[in-house]
Amino acid sequence: MGFMWFATEDGLNKYDGKNFTIYRPEQRNPNSLTYKWIEQIFVAPDGILWFGSRGGLTRFDPRTETFTRFKHQPGNEFSLSSDTITTLFHDGGKYLYVGTLGGLNRIRQDSLSVERIRMPVANRRVRINTLLPENNNTLWIGTDGGLFKCDPAKGVVTQPPGLFPQGIPVSVTALAIKDSDLWIGTTDGLVHYSSVTKRTRHYRIPNSDEEHSDGQTVENLLVDGDRALWLVSSFGLSKLDFATDRLQSKIRSFASTNSLSINTNKAILRDRTGHIWYGSHGDGLYRIDPLTDEQSHYVNSPADIESLSENFINCIYEDEAGVIWVGTFGAGISIYDPNAHQVELWRHDPLEENSLPSNFVWSILEARDGTLWIGTNDRGLARYWPKNGTFTFYEHQPGIASSLSESAVRAVFQDRKGNIWVGTDGGGLNKFRPATGTFQHFRSIPDDSTTLTGNTARVIYEDKDDYLWIGTRDGLNRMDPTTGKCIRYRHESGNPRSLSHDIIFASILQDEKGYLWIGTYGGGLNRLDIQKGEFTHYRSNPNDPESLSDDNVFSIFEEKEGVMWIATNDGFNRFNTHTGKFQRFTTQDGLPSNVVYGILPDEEGNLWLSTNGGICRFNLKDYSTKNYDVNDGLQSNEFNAGAYHRGHSGKLYFGGVYGLNVIEPDKLKPVSNDAEVVITSMDVLGSEVQVKPDRDIKEEEKGIYQVTEEEGKFTLPVSISYAKAIKLNYRHRFLALEFAALKCPVGATNRFAYRMENLDMDWTHAGTRNYISFANMDAGTYVLNVKAQNSDGQWSPHQARLSIIITPPFYRTWWFMLFEFLFALGISLLIYHYLVKAKTNRLLKRQNRQIAEANRRLTESEHNLLELNATKDKFFSIIAHDLKNPFTSLLSITDLLLEDFEHADEEDKHLGMKRVNDAIKEIYSLLENLLTWSRAQTGRINFEPRPFNLSNVVYENINLHRVPAERKGIHLQTELEENVMAFGDRDMINTVVRNLLSNAVKFTGEGKKIAVQVRKNSHDVEVRVKDEGLGIAKENLNMLFRIDMKFKSKGTHGERGTGLGLILCKEFIERHGGKIGVKSKVDKGSTFYFTIPVTPEIVS
Repeated sequence: MGFMWFATEDGLNKYDGKNFTIYRPEQRNPNSLTYKWIEQIFVAPDGILWFGSRGGLTRFDPRTETFTRFKHQPGNEFSLSSDTITTLFHDGGKYLYVGTLGGLNRIRQDSLSVERIRMPVANRRVRINTLLPENNNTLWIGTDGGLFKCDPAKGVVTQPPGLFPQGIPVSVTALAIKDSDLWIGTTDGLVHYSSVTKRTRHYRIPNSDEEHSDGQTVENLLVDGDRALWLVSSFGLSKLDFATDRLQSKIRSFASTNSLSINTNKAILRDRTGHIWYGSHGDGLYRIDPLTDEQSHYVNSPADIESLSENFINCIYEDEAGVIWVGTFGAGISIYDPNAHQVELWRHDPLEENSLPSNFVWSILEARDGTLWIGTNDRGLARYWPKNGTFTFYEHQPGIASSLSESAVRAVFQDRKGNIWVGTDGGGLNKFRPATGTFQHFRSIPDDSTTLTGNTARVIYEDKDDYLWIGTRDGLNRMDPTTGKCIRYRHESGNPRSLSHDIIFASILQDEKGYLWIGTYGGGLNRLDIQKGEFTHYRSNPNDPESLSDDNVFSIFEEKEGVMWIATNDGFNRFNTHTGKFQRFTTQDGLPSNVVYGILPDEEGNLWLSTNGGICRFNLKDYSTKNYDVNDGLQSNEFNAGAYHRGHSGKLYFGGVYGLNVIEPDKLKPVSNDAEVVITSMDVLGSEVQVKPDRDIKEEEKGIYQVTEEEGKFTLPVSISYAKAIKLNYRHRFLALEFAALKCPVGATNRFAYRMENLDMDWTHAGTRNYISFANMDAGTYVLNVKAQNSDGQWSPHQARLSIIITPPFYRTWWFMLFEFLFALGISLLIYHYLVKAKTNRLLKRQNRQIAEANRRLTESEHNLLELNATKDKFFSIIAHDLKNPFTSLLSITDLLLEDFEHADEEDKHLGMKRVNDAIKEIYSLLENLLTWSRAQTGRINFEPRPFNLSNVVYENINLHRVPAERKGIHLQTELEENVMAFGDRDMINTVVRNLLSNAVKFTGEGKKIAVQVRKNSHDVEVRVKDEGLGIAKENLNMLFRIDMKFKSKGTHGERGTGLGLILCKEFIERHGGKIGVKSKVDKGSTFYFTIPVTPEIVS
């Protein structure tokens, strides 16, 4: 699977590359370890783990996380012969061989039954030290009682004779086989047994003086192919060369152990590259190249946190990624990753004078003679000579004028003539004199404008005209190196063509056109036209995303004409000098940090950036990134501004607060990715799923495992890491999973991507996050795939794959859906029956409504016919009677006048003519009302409402009826304001007022009064015509305004009326939305009133 397992004095530890899981013995829990101090760990071919201790043997099944204990039981021959386990061996078949302090045992894998193998010794109890198979028929057993041979098929043990000189049996501590020859390590040296000659040879182990002595115990043996046999003894490490048959001491280590462990032998390992690893008991760890005999010695250094944690080595192990794990005595695990430290690291060693003088590096220069100059923060300048590997140091020495002016060196530069210039922090500029090893100083003199602007020289640059440009905290300087004279450039307030800021931090560059580019701290980027002495500023603008990302500029690099790259305190910028626009790059684009200090190019089209988060390789073609951190050998993830340099050799140098890194880009090759992704844990509804083995699971059902819930706890019968498919109940469909990449270097930066088939179409990139969660998933079958990518962008082919089956709730099962269908069908039939019945009832109701509507229309039609008939009767009554009477009077009068006109006197003639005139007026009035009423009935009267002066209408009608009123002695009065405005059809209202006044005059006697009153409010105007006439009986009031009722009365002078005028008045007033009415008492008079609106809204 790829998990790392650690046997410790305090239990068992499982490491998944990110987290540890610890297993300890529990007194009342048989499903736990037998003893916490584990001294033997063995992985069988079937993945079962076996742990030996002085308290018994433990079998652990990682699939089900089940522990099985094996202990010695007195009187039980089918138990272990001893609880103290010394060695373990699996034959690859059905047996595990267990060596103990009390003999040899073997356990059958299928039944887990224990069988004791009898040893041919006197007391049958002997310590088993080592087990070595030669073939399927022979198992060699090294014991305290000598060497024995076991036939696994028969389980019989014999002791071969004549293997040792003089036939004296010795304790066998180690065994090795090469080409069927047996190499035997004993407490008295090494013995070689040849399977061809059947002879033995005894080798004495060489001591520190290359003298061979007796009584030396061989602790371990390792066959190194056809070349040699490596031998570990109390003298250290020796090598037997097969070609020369010579046994030589390679590492002398005489330290002894104080460990109480059962097995105190020193560790030895041959890694996949062929190197030999040897762990001593106090002298640290050794790595030997067997081809060259070159040794690397690793020891603990209290000043170096990346050194070996302890010099006492217990065990050595190489994992599948080639990483070396070193178990120490009391100091945990030390890990050596051969691929991790790809970057060369230089540091100060307090115990070594010939090392970097200080870890705080400000500046680097690879000179043309191959020497390396390193400026530090507090120990001056160091010059490294690569030919002999030595340093020369230059520091400030008080009292010596020719020494370095200050020990804080911020810049080192070599001009075209080969001169070395050194910028210091507080000591100005120095020029190195190679002949004497001394320095010439150039300092700032405040009153001398030809000297430097300040004594903090942070950057030195030589332009195309061989002038030196020195950036300080107090401005920019151009120096003539032949005279030492300077021209100063400083920020001038109010001058936009001056330097934008005086602090020049670490960057000056001249482009192909001759412009000088200067990075300032707080003033952005400046471009100097050297000929004009004018500066152009490029500043950061928060409102402009195409401006410089930050005003603190640390480095400038020109990729090609028109394209520059700018490193700032908040982002990396690509600058197009033609357009003046910047393109920004940040951590969102793959950078390890937004703080970028240095820019260096390589030969492959990449830029190497030093940042506050490590080193970044930035590809200029596709802008992809590859980041390096402390796991790759960086001095730290934080570097210093100005501490970057590309040498003539092509090497890249980056300095920080913990040393100097040297990078050779062509040697940094992508690392392949063979990591195996596994799911390490699962949560359901926020609770971790535990392992609870279910022994009742049938073999054919083991492909899919059900997650069960008991008392709020969720369990699986196997570990989620080993499950290929799981099943969840529908209400458990809220789950989270954690995963890890195994078999990869420790500390590797893995990025993950996942896809849930049947849910996701594409891969989801999770970055370095190693967990995912899903909520509210539908019932169905899903397949989760998880893959890992290393820091070189390589995807591992070994993906985690887990099938997840979410069972539907009962209401989504097939039988429930069938029930639902049948139930729905029944309900549908009932509803259909109800709807048919309801539709029938609606049809009947509709028909009844239609019949009722037809009856209503017939009744209404009948009523209308009656009204029409009454109208017809009224019309003909008027024609027959009311129109006839005036004509009859007119005929009578005219007949009399014709018969006796000549004899009649003037008074009779005048009276006759008056009566003719009255008759004609009566006929005219009757015809006018009749015609108006007829037009109203046929809809031929236009209704044109508009604002009009009601007062004028009243006055006009008063004047019209004044003469008839005066003839009868009637006094007309008005009670109204001037210019009362109303809204309506003026002609219709005029007709209404005329009819009401005419009736009042007609039915009012002599000496009486008629008053017209007008009252106005916010909504309408009320008009009252009040007379003191005959009055109308109460029973006759309801007959007024109705055409179907007949009511007639004569005026005070016998005037007759038709009642048609009041009908017209009612129709006209109702057309205006107003009201008309009457109040009357017999012999007291009548008051007719009506209302009309004052605004258009009421009419509409």
